[in-house]
Amino acid sequence: MRRQASRITLGLSFAAAALASLAAGLATTSAHATPQAQSTLSVRMHDYAVDLSSRSVPAGLTRIRVTTSGSARHGLLLARLHDGVTVSRFKHALDTKDGLAALPLASFDGGVDTLPGPGQAWQMITALRPGTYVLVDGEENGPRPNFDRGAIAALHVTTPIGTSAAAPKAAGSIGMVDFAFRIHLPASFHGHGWVRFANRGHDIHRIILLRLDPGVSFASAYAAIHGHKDGNKQERPPGQPIELISAVSPGFVGYLKLSLPPGRYVAACFEADQSTHLVPHTELGMIGHFTIA
Repeated sequence: MRRQASRITLGLSFAAAALASLAAGLATTSAHATPQAQSTLSVRMHDYAVDLSSRSVPAGLTRIRVTTSGSARHGLLLARLHDGVTVSRFKHALDTKDGLAALPLASFDGGVDTLPGPGQAWQMITALRPGTYVLVDGEENGPRPNFDRGAIAALHVTTPIGTSAAAPKAAGSIGMVDFAFRIHLPASFHGHGWVRFANRGHDIHRIILLRLDPGVSFASAYAAIHGHKDGNKQERPPGQPIELISAVSPGFVGYLKLSLPPGRYVAACFEADQSTHLVPHTELGMIGHFTIA
């Protein structure tokens, strides 16, 4: 599922443009600004390898901090393999057409299709369950995805130890259901702070934001997104695309520390619905909006 089925879900020209500037809205947080998690996993993407600070962590709330090096583009897919599924089998399934063969083999716990460049960090806090996870670099630097050149690593999550750490104090939340967003960001949220993300639906979802250009209404932005279904392509979307989080399976809960400038934002899920002949979720109503003063 190259970019976990994003050949289908992000093949739309609007979403493809979104992947050009993913890091703009994600914070590069320092350690002192991060709430305590039960475990911390440092991940470094370089060349065609994924280096982990540990190959094993206890189950529970875990801070995942990802950095990159070099000039190549990198991405992150975090997935928990279903019992009995090997890393080799999952990698082979990813490398099939559109990667759809990987969907029934794992649950997906987020990441981003394109990580920030060197000198910046992408961070997420989420609860890991016992089992085997894979961290996959799904970006491409040439004709083959990075994971096909060795950029994939296994993480073994063991039984929990000690008491569970407290979840971050979230400034707001963005929920995903079938097929809508539940956006709860208070007026006091000025774009900076931890936000809770949860998938309460029965389908895989993702979130790409569009920070609208001046003068662009929410209605016209919605129309631009829907227009790509009919092949009405624009040179660029009517705003700055920002990927928040890639594919997450039902039941996912995680926290991202955001740093979004003031503006009007549209949230869209371009994941393809498996039960409706791969219709993108935007066409089923999964578009929302909010304003940061």
